[in-house]
Amino acid sequence: MNFRKGKNYAAMDAPFDHMVLGHFHQYITGPSFTVNGSLKGFDEYALISNFGFEVPQQAMWVTTPERGVTWQFAIQPSDPKKEGWA
Repeated sequence: MNFRKGKNYAAMDAPFDHMVLGHFHQYITGPSFTVNGSLKGFDEYALISNFGFEVPQQAMWVTTPERGVTWQFAIQPSDPKKEGWA
């Protein structure tokens, strides 16, 4: 999908460097794309769609003008009481 969209946008003289996608309930990164996870976590939709189990997480990255997306990682929310530190 990234290749086809990139080709179409380049043909319209509107190229992009990095594609960001959501609604897939899985956190996946590549050199030219980021697929966001789900803060809700594994739910009925993920179950019936046969997605693999993932903990709740949100994509985050650092972009610089010189190098584009340089650092990608997932933020995983926590429950301080459940983890015993609050």
